[in-house]
Order: sequence, then C-alpha cells, then structure tokens
Amino acid sequence: MWSSDIVDRVRLVVWCNFNSAVEQENGLAALIDWGAGANLGPGNRSTVAVRFDDGEVQEGVWELSTDSNGTIAPDPDAFISGMKGESRLVARVSRGNRTSITAQWDVAGFRDAVQPIEARCDPNYVPPPTPTPTVTPLPTATPIPTATPTPTKPGDLLWRYKTEGSMLSAQSVVDGVVYFGSEDGYLYAVDADSGKRRWRYNTGYTEYWGAPSPVVVDGVAYFSSTGYVYAVDADSGDLLRRYEPGGSVHSSPAAADGILYFFRGFSGSLYAMDAVTGYLRWRSSTGRVKFVAPAVVDSVVYFVSNDGEILAVDAYSGDLLWVYAIGSGDKVSSSLVVADGTVYFVSTHGHLYVVDATTGDLLWRYEIGPVYDETGRVPSSPAVANGVVYFSSTDGYLYAVDADSAGLLWRYGMSPGDRVSSSLAAADGAVYFGLTDGYVYAVDAALGDLLWRYETGDLVSSSLAAADGVVYFGSEDGYVYAVDAGGR
Repeated sequence: MWSSDIVDRVRLVVWCNFNSAVEQENGLAALIDWGAGANLGPGNRSTVAVRFDDGEVQEGVWELSTDSNGTIAPDPDAFISGMKGESRLVARVSRGNRTSITAQWDVAGFRDAVQPIEARCDPNYVPPPTPTPTVTPLPTATPIPTATPTPTKPGDLLWRYKTEGSMLSAQSVVDGVVYFGSEDGYLYAVDADSGKRRWRYNTGYTEYWGAPSPVVVDGVAYFSSTGYVYAVDADSGDLLRRYEPGGSVHSSPAAADGILYFFRGFSGSLYAMDAVTGYLRWRSSTGRVKFVAPAVVDSVVYFVSNDGEILAVDAYSGDLLWVYAIGSGDKVSSSLVVADGTVYFVSTHGHLYVVDATTGDLLWRYEIGPVYDETGRVPSSPAVANGVVYFSSTDGYLYAVDADSAGLLWRYGMSPGDRVSSSLAAADGAVYFGLTDGYVYAVDAALGDLLWRYETGDLVSSSLAAADGVVYFGSEDGYVYAVDAGGR
C-alpha cells in the first residue's frame, strides 16, 4: 500500500554534517526527508532523479539511490553543476514497476537551499559577488514626425472665434492675446495664434456698451460697461476693481500714467480717474464731449466735442490748452489719430484735417469737395504710417496723402454704393479696412493696388488690428476673425 501522506511530508533538507559518512570536503550534505515516521512499506525504495527539458525522468547516471533516510551521497555542487536548462531534482518512491514522483525542486530552488548552509559550514567561505544585472536599454521610440503646417497665403483665414453677439468693438492685441468685447456682454481674451479662448468676463449687460473696446496696460484690461469702469487681470480674467463714477459711461477708456480717461453722462463730461484707487482727478467743464474715445499722448488728452471742435487739455490738471473749430456745419464723428506731433482727423464731409498737436493751429487740409453720402455713413478714423496719411471719404474712395506736402499719392475706388465701414489699419506695407459689402480689404500701401479681400458673414464696422503678419477684426455676424496678412 502506498502511504497517502508521503507527498505532503517530503522535503529537501541541507545541513552541515562533519561526522557523517556522506560528509563532503566542505562539510555539506543534502537529504530528501520523507517526513518523520513516514513508512514507505516493504519493498519500497526512495530514489532521486533528474528530469530534463523533455520532461522525461532520466534513469541511469542521475538516478541516485539514497539510504533509508533518503541521503544524497554525491557532492551537491557537482549535482547542481550537472543539472541544465529546466532540470528538476525529483524525489520519488518506487515499488516494482510502479513509481510515484512525490516532490521536485528546480535548479534555483536547490541552490537557494544549499548556499546559505554552505556559507555557515565553511568559515573561509566567500560568497561570490552578486552579478550586476545587465540592463537592456529600452528601444528608442521613433519620434512621431511633426506635421508640417499647411502654408497660408495673404488673405487666408487662420481662425475665427464665435461670440453670442455682434462684434462692434476694436481688438487689442497684447503679448500674444487678442482682447475684445461683444454685444453679448462679455469681454474676451483669445490666444492670438490658435484662436482658443483663455477666459471671458461677464458684465451682465447685453448691449453695445456692455463690453466695448478694452485697453490693456501693465497686465490689466480696462473697459467700460454702462455705468461702470472695470479693471480685469489680463492673464486670468479675474476682476480686480470696478468703479461706478455715477451715470452712464459712454466711451471706451484711454489709459496713461496710471490714469483712466473716459466720457460720462449724456452731457459728455470727460473724466480723469486714478486707475488704482478710483479717485476722481478732474473732469472737463465743457459739457459738450462726443462719445468717442479720447487720445492721450505726451501728457495731453485730445478729444472731439459735439459742436465740431477739437480740444486739447492737460492730462494731469484738465486745464484747457487749445481748441480748434472746424466750422461751416462740418463735424467729426470718428476717433482722432495723434502721431509725430500732429493731430489727424476726418470730418463728416469727408475732408482730412491736420492740426499741430502743441498749438492747435491748422497745418493743412485735404478737401474732397461737397459730397452727399446717400448711405448716411460717416468717414472712419484715418491711419498714419511711414509719412503717409490714409483716410476714407464719403465719395467712396480710399486716399493716400503725403503727411508733409499734402500731395495725393493714390486713391482706391470702391464699388458703386460701397463705403469704408471700419477704422483703417496700416502695417507691413498694406492698408486694411472693412467695407459695407461685408469684405475686409488689403490694399498696397505704396501703390494703392488691391492685394486681397476676405468675405465675412456681415458688416465689418469695428476697428481692425494688425500684428505680427495677422489682421484681426470683428464682424456683426458675431465672429472675430484672424486672417493672414502677409503669408505665413
């Protein structure tokens, strides 16, 4: 009969036995222990064998008889060195032609049992150094080739951003961000390269003055909304300050030297307010200011009155410096441009005026002649670049005039019935403007030839901004557009 508990009790024992008949030169012996009190029964014998990779129990050389205690007589080191591949040390019990494999250990398991004992048996034993594992470097990943962006040409759309209201405000492009307001009551900050929104600030007013054109100075975006003037962090869109000067605020603010300038109330008074504290520095006493943003240059504030006058006041005191009256029933409804010590503006009759910024004296005037504008639109603000003044007139032409001699350089004619509907922008050898036909045009600044045009979904009446080879503009279709201005 086979003992049913033999398999559960068999174990490999390795020990120091200096007095044993099977003592090795290092005093090490190994034993297959069948378990205390295990009775193999008459005619049964215990053996040790080796099983190689093919899975067969090999008889002969490595079939090792043991004594009644199961002691392995050969040198354990020699036994280990003779094992190869996936060899197994196998303990088995045999009777006649019947064999039971009761336990087995692989090469590593046998070594793990032998070597700690081996170190204790020989005082002079020095364990072999632990081999430094060879680190196989991970294969270098083949980089995914960067997609080559499709080159664009002048006039191609780079991106457009949709708001929920008409786009009438100007765009301010500062440090790679485009800031603008929409009639949906939000002020937006959009990445200039990707067109992705960085943040938006809700004023709560869904009307034109809900979020007019912002001005960004020293990391702060200033803008007005109905009865408030706001200061918003330009990076995060978080509200820093909000001032209520009393009454409606009817223009975008101008900022210079820590002071905000804006028009308040239906009387049109010009206010100068500390940008940090909200303290009122002064306000104009003219009572006749247009709802057009003022211009601040070299500590002087320039603005337009309701009765056709251009005024200049000291930026710190509000003291009046000079007044220039157009007269003859002509007025100014667009923003002033101050450059190189000169003030440029276009009247509702379509004439270009050039006034000395220090004295208010008229330097020269380019007169188109009496023109009746059947569209009812007024001329847009001019642009000045490289000694040339660009302006539109009610006669349907865009003019380029020498800023020193007042001589005509060229003029570009619109289609019959069309007029310039936006302020002009001049940069990188081109003049950009929106037309009542819903297109934005680019005209060669030196020759007056059409370079390209881009169609939007509605009228473009906001001011355009050109920066780093891109022209930005809003349309009454609710989109802000970024169009390649010079080929990228």
